[in-house]
Amino acid sequence: MKRLSTIIFVLFFLLSPKITHAEQINDFNAKIQVNKNGSIIVEEKIVYNFGDLQKHGIFRDIPVIKTNKEGKKFKLETNVIGVRDANNEPYDFTTNRQKNTIQIKIGSASKYVTGIVTYIISYDISGALTYYSDHDELYWNITGNGWQVPILKATAEVVLPEQITASDIKSICFTGSVGSTDQNCNSTNQTNTVLVNSNLPLSATQGLTAVVSFPKNIVAVVEPKEYVDFFDTFLGKLLIFVFGILLLFWYVLYP
Repeated sequence: MKRLSTIIFVLFFLLSPKITHAEQINDFNAKIQVNKNGSIIVEEKIVYNFGDLQKHGIFRDIPVIKTNKEGKKFKLETNVIGVRDANNEPYDFTTNRQKNTIQIKIGSASKYVTGIVTYIISYDISGALTYYSDHDELYWNITGNGWQVPILKATAEVVLPEQITASDIKSICFTGSVGSTDQNCNSTNQTNTVLVNSNLPLSATQGLTAVVSFPKNIVAVVEPKEYVDFFDTFLGKLLIFVFGILLLFWYVLYP
């Protein structure tokens, strides 16, 4: 009996999954500066916890396509200024344009990182603001929804031009997956500043979004270019048509 118990224990130990420290973002903090020229400058401080894993770095996907209430899509002009560590030393990084995002690949193929690592990402964007008849607005997905790890704490500071007072500002925030209207967050209006924070940790693919409106005629109007998917263009539709004809001929000739 004792021998049987020992065998069962050994089998249980071998077949049980190894316990490892899962990856997570301990802290995601963003500062969004709204400039009078209509652009915004974003600085994100990401405290990433790799646990006991060894990896080369992280990917940050920045959304660069926005959709208005009519369903039209617009392309935001985005420039990645740089990526640095907590000591302001630069990180190696490359950028790659995806369909709806710019992906920043941070890290070196020849180096591994583990434990807690801080990444500070800076970029500027033109066309992020929306202009209504009675107010201007920043609708900004602070964290993005591309993270495959949880975010324990998410905060942001939206800084507006100096002459804007707390009473001039209206703000609201949302949490959750894309399209969610959950509001497990707070937004606090101060003089030319809005503070935003999530009240609960965000699960993988969940994000924190802020909507900040302020008076017109303070920032310049910078309209983004309308974005049209390739297959919605004349050339794209023509390509689909030609491909369909070729398939039809292939089906007729080789039934």
